[in-house]
Amino acid sequence: METGHAPPQLGELLDRAANALGGLARITSVSTFSQEARVTLVTALPVSSWTSRHYRAQGGRIRIEEWLDPTRVRIAIVNGSQGWQRDGWSTNAGACFAPLPAADVEWIRREARCAPRNLIAHASEHSLSEPAYGVREGAAALKVVAENLNAEYYFDPETFLCLELLDQSAGRTTRFRDYRTCDGIGTPWRIESIEATGDRWAIELRSARHNPRLEDDLFHPPEP
Repeated sequence: METGHAPPQLGELLDRAANALGGLARITSVSTFSQEARVTLVTALPVSSWTSRHYRAQGGRIRIEEWLDPTRVRIAIVNGSQGWQRDGWSTNAGACFAPLPAADVEWIRREARCAPRNLIAHASEHSLSEPAYGVREGAAALKVVAENLNAEYYFDPETFLCLELLDQSAGRTTRFRDYRTCDGIGTPWRIESIEATGDRWAIELRSARHNPRLEDDLFHPPEP
């Protein structure tokens, strides 16, 4: 599209995107993260929603809890190349965990790598294109392609916040809204996802913490 001036070079865009989130030093210092959100499957009839709690730590450690109500939860745990799951909205606190298939482990780890903050903080680990102008939702945006992730990132040309992620491998478009400063880091408080199937998700954060203390037990299944 015609904008009257050339897009910034990749290095400049990454610098400005990092500064928009609080600075490169701050976002690269994040070693743990936790959030709680309300997830709604907008296209379900009736509309379906639940509470999601995510915990992440260095070393590819991830825990995802999805609470249908205060007694029913399903859990996925990833620790490096290993993973476990407790499915079926179990009400039994002592329910057994089953191994998580390797493909699911990799998929969960990939989704964490695809997060815009992680991409910007670890840009040198990715194969990124030079920025080009494009249009998203009728407005100009700066597009950067992460070739190794088969994904496109769209940044606001004025604020340099990431507005949208088009994940070709997942068949999903994710939009990032309502950025707020949390622990000095810009964090989208509303996330909207549109699947290739037509399903639409809305994620409203209730809380987010960068560098909280997370016990190692979170990332291991309980002893039988």
